[in-house]
Formats: sequence, structure tokens, C-alpha cells
Amino acid sequence: MNKQDASHENEGAIPNGDLPQLFSPALTLVCVLVCLLGFGVILRSTSLSEKPILNVSSSRDLERLASRILAFEAQVQRLSSFEQVMYALGAPEQKTQDDLLLWYKELLAENPHILNRVYLGLLLGEFREPSALEAFLEEFPENTALSRMFQEMLAVAYLGGISTMPYHEMQARLAEEIPGHWFYYQLSQRLAERAGDGTLQASLAEQLDRQGVSVLWHWRVGLGMEFVLLAFGGIGLALYLRTPFVSRRPVYGFWTFGQGVAVLSRGGAMTVLVIGCLVLLPTGPSLLREYGAILLYLPIVIVSYVLLFRSRPYVLSQVFGWSPFLPRLRASLPVALMVVGVGLLGDWGMMIVGDSLGYTVHWTEWFVPDLVWGSWGQVLKTLTEFVLVAPFFEEIIFRGLLFPTLHAKVGGHLAIMGSALFFALAHGYGFVAFLAVLWSGLLWGWAYARTGSLLPGMIAHAINNGLVGYSLLAFFR
Repeated sequence: MNKQDASHENEGAIPNGDLPQLFSPALTLVCVLVCLLGFGVILRSTSLSEKPILNVSSSRDLERLASRILAFEAQVQRLSSFEQVMYALGAPEQKTQDDLLLWYKELLAENPHILNRVYLGLLLGEFREPSALEAFLEEFPENTALSRMFQEMLAVAYLGGISTMPYHEMQARLAEEIPGHWFYYQLSQRLAERAGDGTLQASLAEQLDRQGVSVLWHWRVGLGMEFVLLAFGGIGLALYLRTPFVSRRPVYGFWTFGQGVAVLSRGGAMTVLVIGCLVLLPTGPSLLREYGAILLYLPIVIVSYVLLFRSRPYVLSQVFGWSPFLPRLRASLPVALMVVGVGLLGDWGMMIVGDSLGYTVHWTEWFVPDLVWGSWGQVLKTLTEFVLVAPFFEEIIFRGLLFPTLHAKVGGHLAIMGSALFFALAHGYGFVAFLAVLWSGLLWGWAYARTGSLLPGMIAHAINNGLVGYSLLAFFR
């Protein structure tokens, strides 16, 4: 090894020596059990459970989601051949129909509101399932005049039934009861078609077309952004192959595996206890809604800082690899863009494979009501949590703290895999989304192991979350 390599190898080395803290094994075991209990509650309340969690606002959320997706699909013929192929890769027509039918059946089982029932019947009619619609209408409750009216509308529109209500009165009542989105336009058009009202058909088609075109252009912008990121990712890969990004050797372990487990378990247990106490307070749920992102991350970061870094403040920037900041930031950008590009390719591949195997990402896993219905202040707050807070703290916890702890026990490759696995499990998603998060965690862990800096993972994480936030705002707000 020449002198230059030797100096590079020793750059930023941390003096050997155990941490001054002595961690009680008994207390560590208790904290681990508390963490496992909290983790089990999270998994039980998220999409890994057998049934999705549907709340009182789910009807409104799914109504918006379905109407925007279907309004967009009505515009697919306007896409270029290449755009149609790209859209079909992510959302095959039959897959979209199957998903929407499944989601409305789930929702109706939890919330038998009349409009949820009407929308499911309307989907059955639009997706050309007359026998299923006929059986569905036979089970339609007839305990209210409104229910009987909608039953008759669906039968007239899709099964050629005979109306007992004057046509214009039926259209007027329909406009009163259903908001002006895809479901209203489609049912009204079908009724107008049955009555031979070409003027109303044309007017409704024009209004629905305007909604679909707006969503179409937002989709094109999102697709363009992804291809730009893929292009930058290709450039980053080319630069990496030419000159691998190793601006400083990673600094891992001035703590042992046992010490890392002790510290992380104490921080995790404190998080569980803080959230548990807030749940029991009258104002706790509102505090969790407002400050949940900070409360979820801050205890473990504070505990880790106090127990690991407070006596050695200079070590913090070495372990996390963000000093000197501007040079490290410049060195991080190419690898971050490369990781984003590879991540997008992997996400597309997993989505295609998942569709072919019959797996889907449930809408409750990615739909964020605050971005769709919240004030612009709430939108800004939510985007800040998505794009800044979550990438910053999650990279510190899973790559900056958990990865070195695992590395001290099992080495680099298994540490990358282990930290990514914990990262994916902590999100509590279903199968396909779990694999997507695991894939991202593997890439961000590799970036940290390769560069010795959390900055590439933080940047890639922020870009990834920003794309999700843009898609939700552009499609559904």
C-alpha cells in the first residue's frame, strides 16, 4: 500500500476503545421486548394484517381515487404508442378493474353507505358484468326511497330495465345525490343514452373529457420526471464505472454489536412509551396526527446521541459522513442520482412481476388524505415530513445507527441486507410495496457502505418520496 492509500485508509479513523457506558443486559432485554410489542402493534394496524384499515374518510378517499383513475383511463387513446405501453406496464386495464372492484367490495363490507353500494354497482355495469350486476341488485336494500331509486337507475342504465320515474326527474335527482365526478358522468350518460338524449350525452362527455385531460398532462409530467432521473442515473453510473465514488472510507465501529443493540432498543422503547402515553391522553391522538413524524424518530435519535456521541462530538460527522458538508454533498450527488435511477428500474420491474403473479399494492398503503384534502398549509407540512424529515431521520436510524451495529457482528453485505429488512418491515406494507421499500433500503445501504456518507441515501430517499408526493398531488388533489 502506498503512502497515499495509507493516508486515505486512516482518514477520519476513530481511536479504539470501548464506550464508557455500561449497559444492563436485563434492561436491554426489557427494552427489546417493549420494541417488539410496539412493532407488533404497528404490523397489526397496517397493511400486513389480513384486512386493510378503513376509516370514516375511506369512502371519500376511494371515491376520489377511483374517479380520477377512471377519468384518466378514458384518455388513454390520446397517448402516444410509447406512452400507452408505459401506462400499461404500470396499470393493465383488467388489473385496474379488478383492483377497483375488490376495493369497493372491501369498503362496502365495512361501510354499507348507499353511495358505496351505488358505485360498486356502477363499476359492475361499466366493466360489462351484467350477471354480477343483476345478482348485486337483487341484494340491494330497499328500506329507503333513495335506495330504491338508485336500484332502479342502475337497472335502467345497464340492464335495460323500465323506469317508473320520469327521465328528467331521474337526471335531476342523480345530480343532487352524486358529486360531479366520473361516477356521476358515467351513470348520467348511460341514462341519457337509454332515453336518446344526445345533447346531454355530448355535454357530459365534454365535461368528463376536461377532467381526464388535466390528469393526463399531470401523468405525462410525472413520467417525464422519471425519465429525466433515469437519464441522470445513467450518467451517474457511467461516472461511477469510470471513477468509483469513495471519497472517504466508511467509519463504522467504535461501538460493538451488543452496545448498538442496547442503545437502539432503549431509544425504540422510549418511542413506544411516548406514543403509548399519548394515545391514552385526551389530546394525544391530535398531537400524534400533528407531530407523529417527529415523535416517531426523535426519541431514538436523542438516546443514541446521548449514549454514543455526546462524549465524542467530532465522531458524529465522521460516522454519518457529512463533514466537510459541501465537498461531501458534491461527491454524493452522482451516486445519489445513480441510486435513484436503479431504484426506479427495480420498482418498475417489481410492479410488473407483482401484477403477473396477482399481487397488488393496496390503495390505503399509498393514498395520503392530507395531500388530497388538506389546506395548502397541511400540504406543505406533509411534504416537509415526506421529503425532508423522513429521509433525514430514517437514514440516520437505519443506515447511520442500525447498519454499523449489524456490521460489527455480521459484516458489510449482511448488514446492508439486515438494515434494509428492518427498514421495510417498519413501514408495514403489503407484499409488493414491502419489496419496493426493501429494494430502496438495499440501495441506500449500499450507497452508505460505498461512500461512508449518509448524504447519497438521504438525497435519493428525498427524491423518491418527492415523486410519490407529486403523483398524489397531481392525480388526486
